[in-house]
Order: sequence, then structure tokens, then C-alpha cells
Amino acid sequence: MSKDQTTSNPVRSSQSSRTSPPTTLSRSAASGAAKSRVLARGSSSPDDPVRDGVQLGVIAFTSAAALIGLLVIGAIAERIGIDHWLGAGALIRPIGETFVSGAELPIVMLHSLYRSGVDEPLFFAAALALAIPPIAGLVAARPRRRGAERPAPAVAAASGLTAALVVGADILIGVHASSRTRSTLDDAIGNPEWADSLRDVAATDCVAMILAILLAVLVFRLPTERWVRGLCGTIAIATAVTTVGLAAASAGVVTVIRRELPVMVIDTPEADRILLVGTRTDGRTVGLGTGGAETGMMIIAPESLQTLSIVDRRSIASIIDSTTP
Repeated sequence: MSKDQTTSNPVRSSQSSRTSPPTTLSRSAASGAAKSRVLARGSSSPDDPVRDGVQLGVIAFTSAAALIGLLVIGAIAERIGIDHWLGAGALIRPIGETFVSGAELPIVMLHSLYRSGVDEPLFFAAALALAIPPIAGLVAARPRRRGAERPAPAVAAASGLTAALVVGADILIGVHASSRTRSTLDDAIGNPEWADSLRDVAATDCVAMILAILLAVLVFRLPTERWVRGLCGTIAIATAVTTVGLAAASAGVVTVIRRELPVMVIDTPEADRILLVGTRTDGRTVGLGTGGAETGMMIIAPESLQTLSIVDRRSIASIIDSTTP
């Protein structure tokens, strides 16, 4: 064989390489076109009535649950909060006022927490110190999945210890809530620091509520056994519900005492001015006297209401402030 027959022509090989089709690029372009067709087909698919109905149902259920929750905490704020603080019995209020009270409670809680933190920076620092561990636990915890392998012994021991600490913290929160003495209107009259005391109580209850809710969520994220999660979760949920009620009650007092109520004058020789607080469930009217040192709750006779006239509007807080020296 000659040398010319065995040696390849470099010009011809380079030309053939330049004119050969790019197989790899054509395959990638074809796969990209297929993906775009699949996406276009998925986006242009008809709506699923069942899926849309489920989504609308979830939205409607969430909205209804939020409205009912506002009504519930508003009723708690009125019955356990302001009615107990006034000491005049359960008062009748329209459902719209109860709903407004429930909607105002989160704002009042946060405002009380902020004002207490501004006046007492150590209180705000202590609140953050209490909230950081459960938040860190929520970030680090990984719940067990069905069919997954059992966690390592060190992880199981840490989860059990965390669950025990959660139960201990819930018990301390419950002891604090049950041992606290709740103030009344009589304690506020003549006390120059009554407003700060109510605000501090509302801020403390708000911190306890936030901590209890974080602990309740943390319990169900721990990779523990089911019976441990069920036992600790029951205690945590009960504590969270209790602290929500206490926070709503204390914040309800702060909310209602700032509202302006009608001041009436009964046409009697004394012509005393009385703040109309409300009507009890037995039909009797409750008023708050505005006579300075003689300020206090009173029951107004039904026949006296026929000769009354509204002369002004004031809040319960402004009347109590007038009794302080």
C-alpha cells in the first residue's frame, strides 16, 4: 500500500467535521421543546371543579374559624375580664361590640408588651430570653415520618429531655396563672399606679401566651414516641388555651376602660352624674358614680331611668384618674 493511500487528508476531515450535524445540541433542543410543550399543555388544562371546591372550602372554613375565634376571645375578655374587674355581674352587650373587642385584643396585647418593655427594658429582655429556646427548638426539631428509621439514641434522649422540659415549663406557667391575684375596680380607685399595673399584667399574660403556644407547637415536632407526644401535647395545649383566656381577660380590661360611655344625670335633688356602664342579665342597669372619692359601682332603679338625660361622654379610666391624688 502506498503512502498516499494510508495517509488521511486533513482538509477533507476538517471539512467533514464542520459539516456534520451537532447531535448533542439537537438532542438538548428537542428535550427543551418537549418540556415547553408539557408546560404549555399543563397550563392550558381545564380547571378541576373538585379541586377548586376544596380550595374554596378551605378558605371559607379558615375565614369562619377566624371570625368565631374573635367572637370567643371577645366574649372571654368581657365576661372574665371587664365584668369581673367591675364587680357588677355579667353585663349584656351586642354581638358587634363583642366582635370589636376581640379584634382589638391582639393590638392591645402587643401595645402593652411594647410599653412595658420601654418602661422596663429588663422585662423585654427576659421575654426574649424565654422565647428564644422554644424558637430554636422549632428550627432544630424534625418530626418522625411514617416508615422512617428510628432516630439515633442521642436524638431520642434529647427529644425526651426536651419534652420533659416543656411539661415543666407548662406547669410553672399554670402555677403562676393560678396563684396570681386579679385586681378589681376597688383596687384601682385612689391608686395612682393602677393603669401601669393593668398594663404590666396584660404584658405578662401576653408573654405567657406566646411562650405556651410556642411550646405546644414544639411538642408536636419532637421525634418522640406517640404516647409521649400525646401526653405532653395534651398538657401543652391545655396550658396554651388557658393562657390565651387569661391574656384576653387582662387585655379586655385595658380595652374597655378606655372606651367613652354616656354620662347621665337623673333628675333628683342631688342631680348626681352617673356613668352608664351597661345592663345586667337580670335587667337592672349598672352605673359608675363620678363623685371623686365616692366613686363606685351602683345599681340604678328602673323608675329612675325614666327621668334621666345624657349630658356627656367619659371613659372609666378618666373617672378613676380623677380619684387619684
